[in-house]
Amino acid sequence: MYLRKLSCALLLLPLLYGCERILDFNGSSEEYNCICANALAVPGREFTVAVSRTFLFTDVPSLEIYDNYHDYLMHSETFYEEEALLPDADVRLTVNGQQEYALSYNEESHSFGCGYVPEEGDMLSLHIQSEGFPSISAETVVPSPQRLEVLESEKYYNKAEASNGAWDSAPDTLMRITLRIHDPAGEQNYYRLKVRSVGWMAEQGAWRYSDIFSSSDVLFMDNNLTEASGGWSAYFSNVFDDRLFDGQSYTFNVETRMRYGDDPHVVVELQSLTSDLYHYLKSTMLYRTLDMDSYTEAVQIHSNVSGGWGIVGGLAGDRHVVPF
Repeated sequence: MYLRKLSCALLLLPLLYGCERILDFNGSSEEYNCICANALAVPGREFTVAVSRTFLFTDVPSLEIYDNYHDYLMHSETFYEEEALLPDADVRLTVNGQQEYALSYNEESHSFGCGYVPEEGDMLSLHIQSEGFPSISAETVVPSPQRLEVLESEKYYNKAEASNGAWDSAPDTLMRITLRIHDPAGEQNYYRLKVRSVGWMAEQGAWRYSDIFSSSDVLFMDNNLTEASGGWSAYFSNVFDDRLFDGQSYTFNVETRMRYGDDPHVVVELQSLTSDLYHYLKSTMLYRTLDMDSYTEAVQIHSNVSGGWGIVGGLAGDRHVVPF
């Protein structure tokens, strides 16, 4: 009997030891304080860059907590504006190895701009310096849009109900849209499909919309996204590549719910992404679906900024409006 008790106790030792683990951190604040740059090059839209500094996690004060992500976006974060932004940074952009632009800071948008409007195929090289930080650089190419075709659409009744724990306050009507992507051969292409259902609320003087849509097509399956998030179903991602249909046309269906209000319609856009932007979006999706506890493996957010952090990418879209 004594031997049996001793054996059981020894078996429990690894479990008890594994409940708590102290990780040594040998770094310093100086190593992790650098410049962060975020920019998106879109044909026909002025190029701007958001420039800030990074902080070691031990140096960031407690930030104000909001109930949801929308509230966070709608409120100005004092710490970000006063401590993180670098309005005096020297930001320079070189286009196609020839034209150089000096970007100036805009206090209203908290970003740097110069009036340059990207064109398809432009090669952009960004260099940023700020006193007290290592200089950073990043490069990207403005992609060309690939063709999206709307083949047909139909409406049908579907009772509105809670989805993934979130109630969708919308009519009992869905639209099924059949789409076709035309993918060029001989190159790796990356995409994001946006399906926005829109309605005009006259009494509020504002558009009501939702970007959540669904599809049973394998095109949108991502086995890494094991948890539902923000109204999106588990294992669903609207960011994908062309490995299933490289150099061919691909037909699939999507479904979206009607919005309340006048002029209900759906805006469908196929966005062609740069490789770095694709991997950045995939990493942020994975980050938002994981439980942030002590036992969760850290997710590295993709960055293509040399000497610092952030993402400098490009996208180009083919957009269609489908009326309800």
